[in-house]
Amino acid sequence: MSTSSVLSRNVITQIFGTDFVTSLESQDATFGDGSSGGESRNGSGVKSHVVNSSSGVGHLVGVSQSNSDGVKPSKSPRTSPPVDVEMDTTEPKKVIQSSGDVFGQLIQRQLETVVEESKKQQRVVNQEGRLGPNIVKYDASSHIGTFIISNDRLSVNSQCNFGSVKACTCVYKGKWQYEVQLGSKGVMQIGWATLETKFSQEKGVGDTIDSYAYDGNRLRKWNKTTSPYGETWQAGDIIGCCIDLDEGKIDFYRNGKPLGTAFSNIRRGPGVAYFPAASLAYGENIVSNFGATPLQYLVDGYSPLQLQSSLDNAKTDLLLSWLSNVLSLYPGTKYNSDYIGGNNTDYLTLLVITNRLIEFLGPHLQSGFVVEQSFFPFFASCLGLPEKIAHTDIISPQNISYDKTDLLLDIMWTFLEETEMKTCLEKTCVILMNHFRSNSLSIAYPYQHYSLHCLLALARHRSTRRHMIRYLLFDKTKLMHFLHIRPMDETVLKEIIPETWWPGKSPANSSGAASYENTCHSIQQKISDLQSLQVNLMKQLLNNTDGTERRPSSRALFLRKFRQYVRDVVRPGSVLHQPINKAMATFFCFLRTVGDLYREEVEQNEEQKLPDIPSSMFFDTSISYYEMERVGGIASYLYKTHHIEVCQALSIPDYMPNNAAPTAQANNLNAPGGANLNVHRDTPMPSALQLNTSDETESDGSASVNSPSPTHQTISNHTITIAVPIQRIQPVGPVALAPVSENTGILSTTMPTGNVIQTQTNATQPRQENGVTPLLPIRQTPDHNNGVHVSATSSGEDVSAPMPVPHLGAALIAGTPSGHSMLIPMLTDFRNFIAQGERGFTYFPGGFVGFGGMEHRNAIQLHNPAVALLGKESGTMEVRASLRELLDNAVIIYSCGVQRHVEKVVGLRNTMEEYVKALDRANASLNSTSISEGERTELVKSVEIFTNKLDEQARHIAWVKSAVFTEERQIFVYQLLKTVLATLKSSSADGPLFAFVPEHYISTLINLTWFLLTQMHPTVSHSSLYGLEGILTEVAEFVATHFADARIVIAETKDTLTQALSSFICNRTMLTALEQMPQNSQISMVKSILRPYENRAWAQSNWMLVRFWQGSGFGFQYPNALESRRPFRAKPVQDEFGISTNLPPTPSRILQNHVANVLLENQKFAVSYIHSVLNQLNWAFSEFVGLLQEIQNAAQRPERVFIEARQLKICCTCFELTQALLRVVEMISTIAAPVITDASRESSEPLLARLCMLLSQIMNRIGNNTGCFSQVIELDIPGLENVTHYPLLSSVGGILVSLLVGDVEKTVESEMPATRALLCEPSFQVDSLNFFFGRNQPQSAKRIFSLQAHVPDDVSEAEINTLEKVALHITEWAQRREIEMEALDDDSACTICYASPQNTTFKPCNHRACKTCILHHLMNKGECFFCKAAIQQVFMDDGTKIHDVTSKKTEDHARRAIL
Repeated sequence: MSTSSVLSRNVITQIFGTDFVTSLESQDATFGDGSSGGESRNGSGVKSHVVNSSSGVGHLVGVSQSNSDGVKPSKSPRTSPPVDVEMDTTEPKKVIQSSGDVFGQLIQRQLETVVEESKKQQRVVNQEGRLGPNIVKYDASSHIGTFIISNDRLSVNSQCNFGSVKACTCVYKGKWQYEVQLGSKGVMQIGWATLETKFSQEKGVGDTIDSYAYDGNRLRKWNKTTSPYGETWQAGDIIGCCIDLDEGKIDFYRNGKPLGTAFSNIRRGPGVAYFPAASLAYGENIVSNFGATPLQYLVDGYSPLQLQSSLDNAKTDLLLSWLSNVLSLYPGTKYNSDYIGGNNTDYLTLLVITNRLIEFLGPHLQSGFVVEQSFFPFFASCLGLPEKIAHTDIISPQNISYDKTDLLLDIMWTFLEETEMKTCLEKTCVILMNHFRSNSLSIAYPYQHYSLHCLLALARHRSTRRHMIRYLLFDKTKLMHFLHIRPMDETVLKEIIPETWWPGKSPANSSGAASYENTCHSIQQKISDLQSLQVNLMKQLLNNTDGTERRPSSRALFLRKFRQYVRDVVRPGSVLHQPINKAMATFFCFLRTVGDLYREEVEQNEEQKLPDIPSSMFFDTSISYYEMERVGGIASYLYKTHHIEVCQALSIPDYMPNNAAPTAQANNLNAPGGANLNVHRDTPMPSALQLNTSDETESDGSASVNSPSPTHQTISNHTITIAVPIQRIQPVGPVALAPVSENTGILSTTMPTGNVIQTQTNATQPRQENGVTPLLPIRQTPDHNNGVHVSATSSGEDVSAPMPVPHLGAALIAGTPSGHSMLIPMLTDFRNFIAQGERGFTYFPGGFVGFGGMEHRNAIQLHNPAVALLGKESGTMEVRASLRELLDNAVIIYSCGVQRHVEKVVGLRNTMEEYVKALDRANASLNSTSISEGERTELVKSVEIFTNKLDEQARHIAWVKSAVFTEERQIFVYQLLKTVLATLKSSSADGPLFAFVPEHYISTLINLTWFLLTQMHPTVSHSSLYGLEGILTEVAEFVATHFADARIVIAETKDTLTQALSSFICNRTMLTALEQMPQNSQISMVKSILRPYENRAWAQSNWMLVRFWQGSGFGFQYPNALESRRPFRAKPVQDEFGISTNLPPTPSRILQNHVANVLLENQKFAVSYIHSVLNQLNWAFSEFVGLLQEIQNAAQRPERVFIEARQLKICCTCFELTQALLRVVEMISTIAAPVITDASRESSEPLLARLCMLLSQIMNRIGNNTGCFSQVIELDIPGLENVTHYPLLSSVGGILVSLLVGDVEKTVESEMPATRALLCEPSFQVDSLNFFFGRNQPQSAKRIFSLQAHVPDDVSEAEINTLEKVALHITEWAQRREIEMEALDDDSACTICYASPQNTTFKPCNHRACKTCILHHLMNKGECFFCKAAIQQVFMDDGTKIHDVTSKKTEDHARRAIL
């Protein structure tokens, strides 16, 4: 008995043509009657079975290739078609019957015919001049330097200063070519080199003999020497490298455009062969094509190094042409959809033919060359795109239809072997990525549109989409590449923007400006179309409707895969960490996708919004942050420390106080998108289930479930499976942890392993069992029918225990690998699952994030694999939760890479502003009549250079306005800023749980603020953002109240907040926001700034106070001063926020008043703070003077001595710290003078005396032309330009004025405490005051300093007059004091200073000194000057007690007794 199938003659004719059918009929066939089903007999009377086509319907393409359970059917075996082929010819049906594999033989014969014809047309390539493997790659063993080399060894990324690499194949004869696609546009030298060429990290390709290279970054060609050559290359360009060893020349091509012959008469002959070679600077990367795929711009007469036969392409083209005919005949497509009319025989014929064609086609699709040359054009044509694309083409979306590609992919997934299909998809995605990354030579971006449409067609198909997410988009190819749009080539920009404009070229309302803006708008429209395609691609990848009971949705797969990518690559500190080069484009694409999906799936309106991010997301483990920094430390420590607070925040009843209301986090979980906490009491208990922990076991992503005995569960070293019934109980307070067995790492027998512990009804304290306090109080259920049998040992010994009755939010006790007990609360995922009535789950010890490092979603495995991944009963993710996670991913992307790209764009804008200023200065000089003819000629050249440069930059700014900084993106950034701010404020309200906030949220908040305020603006004005002023005030308040928050322990986060506050104070807008925040927040900020400087980083706090004061101090206005005159500025680190270091003064009267009130209201606090400031001032100035002396000594040596740049930098730093501290002292002495000058206040007198001592020392050192300060300044050492007299002396002058101006009109010394203190200072010299006004300075001095020379630019005339009065006042009283001191004999003079009489006595030793000296001494030590005895009391000669240690001790004892 033979087997036969009924095939339609008409269908075969339609696919293969009449000649094929005729050949089939001629192969020993006889005709007979047949039918569409049942049985038929052949001519010999033998009955043959006729297959009814309905039997194959369930296996057909065009329908889902998975069954109802989501399990993919097995592939059809690769066998020959049926032995007997029956062909439907006429009515009634005539059957052609033949023996053997006639159908397959005819197809094979047709393919062989095509091969023979191709051989006749194939160009004969002379392979004689080539040596090496057939497959050409880079030689990983011979490179110099460190590289990241791809698996195929065609892509290289330099990780060293200047590394070089060669290919594994060389040529010595003939004409050869290879291509390099640039991944970056930096310093690279690409070309050819011989085997003898020796590279190093200083010398690369072209730097040695017999190596030749082209460098498009520097526009040079290299061969030992260098000369100009070529065009400027851009990232995405394809550089063709051609070598003609017959003529002895080397040529280069850029995107197919010849750059001319670079080298001629190169060395040839025996022993000389050339390898493709490249040298790359750090961070540069390229992808080379030696012929593995068709060269994009193959030059006539040249051959690729890796030779490919066109015979496989010829066979593939023929097979694909037949397959195209097959596709047009399938029902359900628009191609001849009414031709078949539901005839089962015709449909069966299509299946048989499709299977046979795919069998022949499959092996050819393993070749990248064939895929790119044949299959990819065929796929594009099925989509409605041209088979080949050119830079001048325009893609029309109206011609695109996805029906045929959907059908094609269905067929391929059904009939191709899995490895064949996956290989074909991988090579197709690589082709699409290379197309997309190519540099666009047209505003239409044809290659990018072409690639995205093809990628969209792939992403529409479920199995293809899931495979791409799991294996391609984050591994083989990078999704980020498809989300980035490269700027157009320079020549294209010139064509599109022939007329440029910039501020200052013409008025903003001129025709030139209008034309420029119109062009920008036109570019924006084109870019917007491409960005919409990218967002559509993201939406397809985030499909949330393709999940089933046994398969998570594509959105779940995407989010998990991206999170893993963040863990392995994006997260700083990861082993494979690499910067995200396309971070900005990826960030904005994610934001727009989240906004669109939120509008479509949640809000269902036209308003563009972003979802909220609840603070509970940071600690409920619904999202894994892996080892990312938290502001309070590492996650494992935080969970151990705050596990009670976590459980209370998530409303786990055992940790809730009696009758406590649900927390905000619990309310969030009950809100839309949160976990459902409504649990019914009497839900039946299902069987326990043991799961396969893998996400998907079948090739399409389905998972299998194995069900063990419903009444038993096994506990091994890895899993604990339990069944959980539900019953509500009374909450109790927090309880202790249980012990863990040291041997097994699980719970000891005092508490059965795996039990879910339950509280006792109405219990207030946990009871002990066998002397051990459990984690949660135990209540055993009397119902033994629901018990479980637990196998607790690996030896098989069973430990029986009755089934506990858990409650909502139950918890497990398990042993970590380290042997410690740990709390595993069943958080969001568990509440979801018990709310749905499911009880079975598997727990993996150590799975809680922060303990074992395993993702929480994998820690609790439910009976449904989709639930194991998603924490839900369905493979469809909860919409809000998924969008929140996607938005969280966007925040991570921003924090890891966006800011760096933003700064580059801002740098371009700032550079353009500098060129505008330079052009204005040049034009102004041209208009001057005092310049010579030669100077005029040079100025004309300068103007031309500046204008050309501005034209170029104006075109780049047009691109920025059109594609980078747009109004749409500004709105998204603003919404994200509000979302992050709301999240951080909510987290801060959580008390200790604020410590769980990831560190990058803090930096993102600050960077987003500057992004809107100073970086996007003024390119995109922020004036249209509604409510921005209020948001900035909230941001300022958050930073001001958290920069000294004790909950933040990460030093980097503290520094970030401190720097941010310092930057806010430097910016007028943000300073206004600080002034508008609530008064209590302002006072809290001021108190944090005024904390004593000991044992903390104080420099930034001091700079903040300086900025409060700048614009109010003596000579501290600087409205028109040069930068060299005003070294006061925000610290250089502020540049990372885009803050200019040359800002006008921004004094804050409001904050100055708060500083004064804080100091005046708390004298003890004020004394402590001022004392710390004076300590730091003494240290900074002493270090500064010491460094000056070292520099002076080095300069005076007869031999030539080099001063280290580091030493000069430290010297400048100490100088700036000194002047900053002086300005803070000036502010305090001006706005809070009573703290220092009011003798009735505690410790004011010693503070005043010490301040006068420091001022005297500074004036003596600086106000002296013979000292080291003046001598070093006269050396004009580079690096010390800002070290001048003015900053220090103007600060000292301001302090003197604030202290002494009130004494000028007084006549009694006792009423002038500041005057008396200054005159009593032994080191004070009246002549130092004359230095302020240029007096008492030798005329031979190189520089004569005088404050008068700084009027009116830096100092006002009124300020100079006031200082003159103060100086005169001091001089008069100094003269009086000299007369008094003449009467002082040596015996009565203080033996410490010899400037004042002895007027104090120390007790108990009775030694004597002056009041000033002893008060100075007692501020630091409590020992006698002379005998080192402890000083208990100090009395004045009139009996006044000015120091008493005993009374303080008595007070301390009394205070402790009271406490």
